[in-house]
Amino acid sequence: MRYAAAVTTIRATAPRLEVLRPTSQREVASSSLSSASSSSGDALEAQAAAALTHGSQQRKDALSTSTSLASTASSSSLLALRVQTTAPLLPVTRVANLRAAELLPALKAHLESVGFTGDKVLLRFVDLARLPTLQRTGNDRDASSTLYDVPDADCSAVDRRAHQVARRQVTYAHTVVGLNDGAPCIQVGESLVSLAAHLDAAAAFDTGSAIVLYDPARVMPNESLVEVWLPKQSQRAVLGIFSTRG
Repeated sequence: MRYAAAVTTIRATAPRLEVLRPTSQREVASSSLSSASSSSGDALEAQAAAALTHGSQQRKDALSTSTSLASTASSSSLLALRVQTTAPLLPVTRVANLRAAELLPALKAHLESVGFTGDKVLLRFVDLARLPTLQRTGNDRDASSTLYDVPDADCSAVDRRAHQVARRQVTYAHTVVGLNDGAPCIQVGESLVSLAAHLDAAAAFDTGSAIVLYDPARVMPNESLVEVWLPKQSQRAVLGIFSTRG
């Protein structure tokens, strides 16, 4: 009995030994393939992610380039439209001087060349320094020019506002009549004076002027003898410009 108990005690208290089996070559190969497959999968995933990122960036770059080209094309089209809608400068007829003997034949020839058959025109003397403005806009005056309100001669500010006439549309000119009679006259105040005499008198003391002619049918009507309301596109009312500087 004592022997049996001792054996039992030894079996109960003896340490449990676990035998480790050696790994077979097949298991090693399988483990290596599994590891390689995992690494290969990770590499493929990384490559796919990189490809997607690169493709996305290419699409962004293409979109940015397309937007830039569209913006450039739009700007070019707008610039071309502005160039096309800008009116050309009005031409100037060159004359040796503004005396009647030189100017009247030039006026007649020019009016015939543009097909004007009316008997009346509006005539204004223009300072040569303002000639470029006249050529560009049809009026040597602009929004900063002084307006006159002489009673019974000029229009009032109330009249201009009522007819929505801008300051840049206002100019002052004399009426020339009798163009078809061979002896044109210019209206100065309430009187009619020979145009030839008036031109010679003006040329005698003023050598720095040009002359512009307006078509009375193309200006806005008013009650003034000298104040002229040009249309918004003032160049359309110009019949011709004459100057000693062409």
